[in-house]
Amino acid sequence: MLLDAETERTLGLIDQQRWIRDDDQRGQKHQRKQRPYEEKESFKWQQSSENIERRLGEAMAKTISVCDREADIFEYTLYKLKHDQRFIVRATQNRTLIDNDKLLFDAVAETPVLGSYTVIIPQRGGRKERKATLQIKSKSVTIQSPQRPGGRLQPIKVNVVTAQEIKNDAEDKLCWILLTTEPVATFEDCRKVLRFYELRWRIEEFHKAWKTGAGVERQRMQSADNLERMAVILMFVAVRLIQIREALMLPYVRTDDEVWHEETPANQVVSDDEWQVLWLKMESKKLPDKPPSLIWLFQTIAKLVLESSNIHTPHVVF
Repeated sequence: MLLDAETERTLGLIDQQRWIRDDDQRGQKHQRKQRPYEEKESFKWQQSSENIERRLGEAMAKTISVCDREADIFEYTLYKLKHDQRFIVRATQNRTLIDNDKLLFDAVAETPVLGSYTVIIPQRGGRKERKATLQIKSKSVTIQSPQRPGGRLQPIKVNVVTAQEIKNDAEDKLCWILLTTEPVATFEDCRKVLRFYELRWRIEEFHKAWKTGAGVERQRMQSADNLERMAVILMFVAVRLIQIREALMLPYVRTDDEVWHEETPANQVVSDDEWQVLWLKMESKKLPDKPPSLIWLFQTIAKLVLESSNIHTPHVVF
C-alpha cells in the first residue's frame, strides 16, 4: 500500500501477491525451514520490493518500506541494504550483535533515553481506549547473521529505535523495536520513524474495507480464477472507499486558504461520472444542477455498503 508521507493519504496499492497454501504442507514447519530462501513464503517481502522498484524507478530512492514483525527476516534486511532501499521493520528476533556478542534488545535497553511522547491507543475488541506514554531510545548496531545451511551471511549494520510504554504495569503495554535505515540521532529523528510505523496500520484498514466494505469474502464463485478476478476488482473498490473516507477524515489543504470539509462538492474527490451513477442508484431522481456535498457522498456509500451486505448475506430457513 502506497501512502504520501506528508499528507498521510493513500495513493493506492503498489503490489499484491496471491497464493493458496498447500494443505499437504500443514504441520511440516521443520521441513519448510530447510528450503532455500527463494522457495519460502517469506521471500514475498523481497519479491515485493523487487516489483515496487521496477514500478517506481528513480522514485524508489525516496520510498520507505514499512513492515511489521513478519518481515523481520535477515535475508530481506540484507537485500534492502545491498540495494540502497530504505525501510522500517519491527523487530521480533533478539539477534546477536557483533559487539561483545550482546543481544539486540539488551543493548538498546542500555542506551540513554532521548525523550517521551503520548499516543492514543484506540478501543478495539475488549480493549478500552487509553493514552500511552512512550519512552524513546536509539542506537546503531551491527547484527551477526544467523547460521544458515550454506554458512553465515555478511553482518548487517542498521539503526534501531525503541518506544517503550511507561507508567503501565499491564502485560499488553506497548513496546516497539524498529530496525531502520533512517537517521535516529535525535528525538525528532526517532519521532519521525515512529510516526511512519504508526501509519502501517493503514494496511489493516484496507483489509477491512476490502472484506467488509467491498465484500470480497461474500463472493461465491465456482471457479478459483473467477474468484481471483473478482477479488482484484474489489481491491480497487476498497482503495477508493479508503480515499473517499480520508478526504473527509484527514486534513488536506488544497490551497493556502481552502480545506476539504463536509460541504465540499463531491466532484472534488470523485469524478462526475462516479457521483452521478451513485445518485441515480440511491436517490432515484434526476440529477441535481450542482454536485452534492462530500458528506452526502460519504453517507450514501455507507448506505450502499449496508444494502450490499444484506443482499449477499446467506439466509438459512428452518
